[in-house]
Formats: sequence, structure tokens, C-alpha cells
Amino acid sequence: MNLSRSPLFLPFFLALLLSVSIGPPSLHADDQPSGENVELVSEVSDEIVVLATRNEKRALEVPAHVTTIDFEQAVDDGFYAGADELRGQPGIFFRRSEGDNDAFLFVNFRGVTGNHGNDTFLALVDGIPFVNGDEEVLMSEIPYSAVRDVEIVRGPVSALYGRGGIGGAIAYSLGSTTDTHTDLRLAAGSDDYWNANLNLGRRFGEHGLFLSFDGVRAEGWREHNENQRLGLFGRLQLAPNDRTTISTYLNLHDRDFELGGVIPTLPDGTLVDVGGGRETYLGSRDIGIDSQSVMTAVRLSSLLGDSGLLQTTVHYRDRETDNVLDFYDFFGFDPSRNVMAVNGFDSDTEEQTAFLEATYDFEVGSTRTIVGASYERTDLVETDFWTGQFGFTFECGFAFYLIEIDYTTGAVLNRDHPCFVERQHNLSGDTENTFTSAFAQTEIELGDRVKLTLGARWDDFERKTVLTTGAQRTVQPQVVDSEDHVSPKLSLVFAASPEQTIYVNFGEGFSSNFGPVWQWDPSRYIRETRPTTLQSLELGTKGWVADGKLSYNLSLFSIEQEDRLVFVSNPEALTDFTVPSTIATTGQRFESQGFEATANYRFAPGSSLEARYGYVDAEWDELVVSTFTGPLDLSGTTPTGVPENTFYLAWRQQIGSRFDAGLSWEFYDDYAITQDNQFEGGSYDLLNLSLSYRPDLGALERIHLAVTNLLDEEYYFLFGGSRTAVTNAVPGVPLQARLSLSWAF
Repeated sequence: MNLSRSPLFLPFFLALLLSVSIGPPSLHADDQPSGENVELVSEVSDEIVVLATRNEKRALEVPAHVTTIDFEQAVDDGFYAGADELRGQPGIFFRRSEGDNDAFLFVNFRGVTGNHGNDTFLALVDGIPFVNGDEEVLMSEIPYSAVRDVEIVRGPVSALYGRGGIGGAIAYSLGSTTDTHTDLRLAAGSDDYWNANLNLGRRFGEHGLFLSFDGVRAEGWREHNENQRLGLFGRLQLAPNDRTTISTYLNLHDRDFELGGVIPTLPDGTLVDVGGGRETYLGSRDIGIDSQSVMTAVRLSSLLGDSGLLQTTVHYRDRETDNVLDFYDFFGFDPSRNVMAVNGFDSDTEEQTAFLEATYDFEVGSTRTIVGASYERTDLVETDFWTGQFGFTFECGFAFYLIEIDYTTGAVLNRDHPCFVERQHNLSGDTENTFTSAFAQTEIELGDRVKLTLGARWDDFERKTVLTTGAQRTVQPQVVDSEDHVSPKLSLVFAASPEQTIYVNFGEGFSSNFGPVWQWDPSRYIRETRPTTLQSLELGTKGWVADGKLSYNLSLFSIEQEDRLVFVSNPEALTDFTVPSTIATTGQRFESQGFEATANYRFAPGSSLEARYGYVDAEWDELVVSTFTGPLDLSGTTPTGVPENTFYLAWRQQIGSRFDAGLSWEFYDDYAITQDNQFEGGSYDLLNLSLSYRPDLGALERIHLAVTNLLDEEYYFLFGGSRTAVTNAVPGVPLQARLSLSWAF
């Protein structure tokens, strides 16, 4: 990896040297800033984060670009659905598919895209991983109503957390059990949106309880986009003595939501005129997702000696999901007949996950060490069905579950075809994943200003799968794959002054490349895979100047990823029709480099301006994909869905003693839509408004209005399913206004 190749390296390095040489003035005991600035400096310097180092640490001392979000502020800014907490974050971008919900997200950190869904980053809820058996983040099941704040780390975290965290990680910290409170929030808004949220905190001597109830109902701004959600989260913390705490968790999730589908495009990205416009629903049936889950956990924390903390966490998750989907089929698109096509897909999934982890955090002299071990097992039972015109004969039209829809009227045209089948069994899978790991990390103080961190994690993982395939329910041989991997970490932090640090951080992330179970069908795929790995080098500086009024975080990164999962044609299948037609293998290589900057200037108490900028230069070093006409070499292209530039500005102002106002602007650059990079687009910017009033009306604490997409910009998330042509689009959310009332009892 060569950071100096970045066009931003030289100006960044010169700015870093300049900031060190002239520096912010040191704060000595006899020249501390007085009055309001003391409060500002304390707020900046005392921010505590956990995710990047796995122990509490001042953000100034963490060798990574970390963003902390007060979730109440995210709600004030118009949080709409899962992943909105990532809006405007430098180096991060997401597209929504299938409508305005969080069921099908495409999220990338620093340009790292996934093989299937969101399998390139990690989500933790109070330290508990929220990842399913296919290694996708469960964004739709995070108990957002109970979230207090969010930490976002860019770069791999596998040295501490293992598989999945190759691009970054998000940690959600939940409500506190340290005080007694009752908070009620009622909200209503555009498109028949209703939300009720009740949070309770209670203290019983040294013990504490936190409960959160949440209910949402919304018609959605598009046709066929209704969303209903019920959630209950509880945390009970017991303190049997002054050296031990026991925390128990319960999270109940029940959600039923419809999907709005996609809009077809011409190969150059031109939107097709469809009946009903961008709000219309073009689907073959009542598609949507119905999911329920129960998560329970127990964490025992014990102080050992003068400086040791032993934590043991056990958690269990039980999920059931019923999917009824229409996958867009660009092969069936025929504008001469006003026809678009989909493939009907149903999936019934049951999943149980058991997780055990123990960590020991202790200090010896000038070193601080954390060691740990974990075991995770997931049992996944999945049954898949397909609907549509099916059969590779002249009579059936050589079709794969084809459903033709007239996009001007929404009518299904081929439902009466003799080869049209309903919910034909395609695959049943019984899968067992196991992950066993051990890790260690040591922080060593090298003098008063330098801190060295060394760490590594060993992971051993295995998947066993037995599939039953086809309408005849043929039982396939068991497929077993086991691998192991060691993820190293090395970082150095230099305290240039009490107000500024400079750091360099090297880390490696990995993913098992297990993916969804249908990729393990031995009748279709030969597996010759290894884990994908990502190496990252980051150089950064952070701190504050102007008596604490201006805080900043600058980072320059370079990453290389190897052994991406790729599917290639099996040459033996050309002469032997009894062998699998596809080889699932590894070998793709990817690199990315860029620059991230965040700054917050506080003019005075209650008045601030926040700015964020991200630049990502991503490229495939090696990308060869299989097509019907042979191999297609796309090396040197940019990954799809990765904009080069992103901007965010937010101004917040307190007006008098009762009013608060905020205005934010977010901008996302064009991105490659097709893998061959022939078509780019998708750029958009949004203006958002936030207004709050604190009345003097007893328990009524606040009245708040959030307006997102204030100018009602019409924008789309664009996708190129055919690699060489734009195929479909999903409209972005229009202007949404929500009024909420908050009571504190």
C-alpha cells in the first residue's frame, strides 16, 4: 500500500506538519480558558468512545476516524429508517433498493462493497453483534427507540471483533439504567406516519432498569409501502456488590412491511414512463417481509484486583422471517410491448444463534491489555420457492420463473401460461455455522506522548450445509468448508499537545465468504474459496483549537482487498452436462484510497456549524466476470455505487431560551452504475430543516418539527444489473414532515 499515491497526500501532510509546528496553544494550569470556553473544551476532550479499542477511551486518543452521533439529534434531523444515521458521514454511502425501507440496503465504507447485502461491516448493540447466518447486518432489527448514541468506526475491526468488520463498524449504545425517568414521545407526519415511544428508567438502590416500548405505523409515500413495527427492549442491571454487576437484556421485534418495487430504465439510465409515476407499485402480488425475533443476553462484569475487569457475555437470538419478493428481471424487459419482468421468490427462514464471549481487561505498569475468547453457533433452516413461467423448452419459452407486467397498467400478462407455477419448491437448506476465536491487544505507553498498540485475533470457522433442491426435492451431499485466519493490528498515537494527537494505524479485516446458503448447492456450484482479506493503513490527526470552539478529525487512508468471491463458468460443463455449471472461487482484488474530514465550530453555547467531507478513489485491480459470451475483464474500473465526493453541512442555533433551529445540507456525487463504468449518475443533494420549541406546560418538554428533503428534490438510486447497462431505479424519499411532542415525567 502506498499512501503517497493519493492526490491529497501532499496537502494533507503539509497541513499536518503546520498544525504541529504552530499548533494550538498548550493549556497549562495557569492559563486555562475561562467562562463558557472551559465547558466547550471539556465537552470536546472528554468524549468517551469504546468501539475502536474495546475499552473506554477519550476520542482524542483513539487511532481511528471515529464519529459519535447523539441519536436524539439524528431523530431531530429527520431519521426516517435504518441507515439514516449514516447520512452525510464521510467515507460512507448507501443506496436503498425496493423502496423507502431498510430491508435491502447497499452500504459501503470507504468504497468496500459486498458480495451479498451488507456483509462488509459490523453492527453491535451494547457490544452484542447483530449479524445473521448469511453474515449480513440486521439493520431492520436494531432497537432504535432505545438507542442513546452511535459510534462509527471506519476501517477494519477484525483484530477485535472478527469476521464481517472489514470495512468498518457501528456500535449502538442503549439507554442508561443509572437514573429514574419516564419519557414519552408521540409523532405524526407525512403519508399517515404514526409513532409512539415510551422509555422508562428506574433505580432501586444500586440496581437499575431501562425499558423501551416502540410502535410505528406508516402508509408510506409510495403505493404498497405500508410499514408496521412493534418493539420492546429491556435492560436490567443488578449490582450484588460493589465489584460485580449483572446486566440482562431482552429485545422483542415484530415487523411487517410492504415493498414498493422498482422502476425499469432504458440501458442508458433513462427512466421509463410507467403508469402512476414514481409513486406507483409494479409487482405481481402482495410482496413484503414479515419478521419476528427474540434476543436475550446476560453480561457478568467483575472487578478483579486493582485494575482488572472480567466480562462474560452470553446471548441467544431466535429469528423467523417470511419473504415474498419480486426480483427485477432485466432479461424480460421489452419496451416495444410496454413489458417489464420480475421473478417471484418466497423464502421462509428460521434462525437460532448462540454466542458466548469472555474478555479480561487489565493494567500492568504502563501497559493495558485486553484478552478474550468467543464461540458462536448459528443454525439456519431456509426453504425457498419460486413463482413464474418456468421451463427451458420451446413450449415454456426457456424462462426462469418469468412474470411479465405491463408497466403502463400494472397487469400481469402471463399468469395463465401453461408453464406458470406458483411457489414451486427450489431449495431447502439446513446449515450450521460455527466460529471460535481468541484475541489479545496491548497498549504500551512509550514515554509521556507516545502510545503503541499491538493486537491480533485468531478465528476458526466452519459451515456445514445439507440442501434439498428442485421441485422433486433431491437431497444433495453435505458440503463442509472450514477455514481459519489471523487478523493483526498495529497503531501509534503521538500527543503533539494536550489538544492534538497524530496517529498511524494498520489493521486487517476478513470475511469468511460464506454468503447465502443457495451458493452452497453442489449441483450448481463447485466451491474453491478462501476468506477475503482487507489490509488498511490510516494516517490521521484530531483535536481542537480556538479555546475548544473548533474540533476536527482528519484522516488519510489506503486499503487493499484480496480474494473477493467470484463466480466463473466451469469449463467442464461445456462437454459434461452432469457437472456443476459454475465455480465459486476467490481472486478478485480491490483497492481504495481517500481522505475524510470532520469539523465542528461552536460560535457560542447553542450555536454551531458542522462540516464533513469525504473523498474516495476506489478501483478494481482485478475483476474478471463470466458472461454468456465469455470472460469480461473489468479490471481498472470503479465499483458500482461508490461516489467520489460527499459533503455535509449543518448549522444549529438556539434562539432565546425556548427555540432551537437547524438547517443541514447533504451532497452525494455521481457514482458508477454499471460494472463496466460506461454509465454514471445518481448524484443528489438534500436540504433538511429542524425546529424545536420548549413550552412551559408542565410535563410537555418539547415540540419538534423535522422536515427532510425540504425542496422536494426528485432523485433516484440507480442499479445496473446486467454489468453493461442500467436496468432499474428506486425513487428516493420525497419531502417528509414530522411533528413530535415529548413529555418528561
